[in-house]
Order: sequence, then structure tokens, then C-alpha cells
Amino acid sequence: MYDDVNGDSLRQASEIAIPDGVLSFSNRTGSVSESLKSPPGEEPVCFENLPEGVYSISVAVPEGYNATTETDYQLTLKAGDETYIN
Repeated sequence: MYDDVNGDSLRQASEIAIPDGVLSFSNRTGSVSESLKSPPGEEPVCFENLPEGVYSISVAVPEGYNATTETDYQLTLKAGDETYIN
């Protein structure tokens, strides 16, 4: 998550990461269901060895911020996929 200072839904180099948002994801079978706070800093959060399937991903922005991009996603993972979500 980042502070979209100009509200254009695109991250510029000057827009800093913000901590304490919540990222949640789960697959349709229910074998994966996780929630975690967004960390401070610029390093991405990585999840490895997830089973194939359709995942629902949602984000909740921290208090005092407004979302400028989608907060709910559907993602289909296949074996060997490497996927990035901004």
C-alpha cells in the first residue's frame, strides 16, 4: 500500500509505502485463508507454494486514508505461476 498523494491511482517514486493496512486472501476450497497487516518499507510481501486455484484478495486501507484503486480482486493461480499485484 502506498500514499497516493496526487490521487491518480498510479504509484510515483515519491509516494511512500504505508503500513498497517490489511491484506486478506483465500481460495475457493477454503484450504488457504490468511490476513496480515501491510508492513512498513518498500519490500513486497511474498507468498510461496500456494496451491492452484481461484483466490479472492481484498485490502483494507489504514484509518485516515482512502482507497484510490480496487480493493477486491479475483486471481487464478496455476502451477508455476509468479504473479504480482500492485
